Amino acid sequence: MGVKCSCMHEMSRDEGSLRFEGHKDLLDPHLVTIDIGDLIRLQGVFRGYIDRRRTKSLYNNNKNSKSKALRKGENPDLGHPINLEPSDKVPDYSSKEVQNTSRKLGNYIYHLQLDNIKRSSHGPILLSNRAVYIGEWNDSNQRDGFGMQIWPDSSIYEGYWKADFPIKGRLIFSDGDAYDGDWVNNKASGHGIFYSKEGTIYSGEWHNDKRQGQGNETTAEGSVYIGEYHQDRKHGKGIMTFIDKSEYNGEFWEDQIHGKGEYRWIDGREYVGDWVRGKMHGQGIFIWQDGRRYDGEYQNDQKHGFGKFISTNGASYEGYWVHGKKHGLGVQYFDNGIARKGEWEDGKRIRWVD
Repeated sequence: MGVKCSCMHEMSRDEGSLRFEGHKDLLDPHLVTIDIGDLIRLQGVFRGYIDRRRTKSLYNNNKNSKSKALRKGENPDLGHPINLEPSDKVPDYSSKEVQNTSRKLGNYIYHLQLDNIKRSSHGPILLSNRAVYIGEWNDSNQRDGFGMQIWPDSSIYEGYWKADFPIKGRLIFSDGDAYDGDWVNNKASGHGIFYSKEGTIYSGEWHNDKRQGQGNETTAEGSVYIGEYHQDRKHGKGIMTFIDKSEYNGEFWEDQIHGKGEYRWIDGREYVGDWVRGKMHGQGIFIWQDGRRYDGEYQNDQKHGFGKFISTNGASYEGYWVHGKKHGLGVQYFDNGIARKGEWEDGKRIRWVD
């Protein structure tokens, strides 16, 4: 039978964690002259957020909250300001993937009330890494407060900054994936939601760019996992509902069903017991919808070792099994109450021994 939770979402090892390799080896941006009037929409959106904060009437009704992990490679270079003078020359960093995700998620909602330190707003500011920042600055010329930053690969961050680091906000990657949540030292840490462009959504706890702690993941196909993560993998206790609505409730180990757990199939079958790397292995009980029952040892999804099988008419066999078949000595209990000891080979009785 063999069950692996990777059938829900292939968390391949090459997908890595939130390291933003896409922000390395960037192509030189094509600088274009843009009239300031063309920036009114972009800047207007951001300045509207600032105005709403200053009047204390911030939005608070945001309903928007892979797996793979966030991205490959290193975290994005945040850059440093070349100067604090707004310029009418900014790179054209737009991309279809980012635009599609932005439309899908909607406008980022600024809903936090920040402290009252003195800040000033500038924009657009071209940074040393060729990124463009539009937002608030503190007196030390650090990004601080509300701000939007666009990288040369078209990735865009909108949210809150503190002393030049993002602390809470949404980053849309150049490939269309997105992360919306808490940041610590330029890493996803705290609570956050990851949206993959394929449709998988993870919502839960993060630590140093990896899923860590309690979380839930839903794939575009409809599979759902709710439970514990460790080092970016399903690990610990959790509940997995598969595409066909079968369900597993139990322990996971490095993305696989492993340990103690209960699996219920859509057709009514049920197994409760030990699992090793996605397979029934160890001691367990298997119950069929028609009432048949096996209580005993399993190996690689097959009855193997000592176990008892009870049929629907009350007859039963208690003895040894090899690769799913009766094999060796055992006792046959008939439905009339008579019991006989015999020897079986490859599923067939070869002799009675009583």
